[in-house]
Amino acid sequence: MDLSELQVFLTVAREGSFSRAAERLYRTQPAVSLAIRKLEDGLGQPLFVRGARPVRLTDAGNLLRDYAERLINLRDEVKNATGGAPIHLGLNAVGGDSALRLMNCLAASGTLVTFGAMSLQPLKIPNGLLIFKDLRFRGIWINKWYDNATPAERMAAFNPIFEMAGRGLLQTKVEKSYPLNEIKAAVEHAAHAQRRGKIIFEFGTR
Repeated sequence: MDLSELQVFLTVAREGSFSRAAERLYRTQPAVSLAIRKLEDGLGQPLFVRGARPVRLTDAGNLLRDYAERLINLRDEVKNATGGAPIHLGLNAVGGDSALRLMNCLAASGTLVTFGAMSLQPLKIPNGLLIFKDLRFRGIWINKWYDNATPAERMAAFNPIFEMAGRGLLQTKVEKSYPLNEIKAAVEHAAHAQRRGKIIFEFGTR
């Protein structure tokens, strides 16, 4: 699935009607129906209760709506944070749905570099992103590069990162911080799939 299909799905869900969604999207109703059918075929589940007025989401449709809204919101957050500048490079250390969200934020002919798989989920690449956005995919094994690099090459790679960190340009969202004596709760929280930030430890607290 890609963002255009998810946008059609969300519009039908909001409007409660295929015909009104088609008007809102400036598409024909058959085109909207085809996009929804492609999503349903790919997921193997019906997303809408046909025949209802207005059309209603199935249980699978409700789950997809939550996922689609997060995906669309991330794209908008990136656009706002960069002033709408095209993103040509994405760095993927997680895999699974996280990588898909990154792919959909990239500009046409952008590159996604994978250097980790913390989710243990495979990297799934929708055909539309290959065909219509011409995205490129690369991989790098950081440990192998580090072992083969000279000290000068290592510092040349790390110095720009140190400089950006010193200027406060490298930031990440933190969902919750825990003292070290609550390590079990922290690990359980970190295992949740729907987190919106990092789980970190507070050092020097009781």
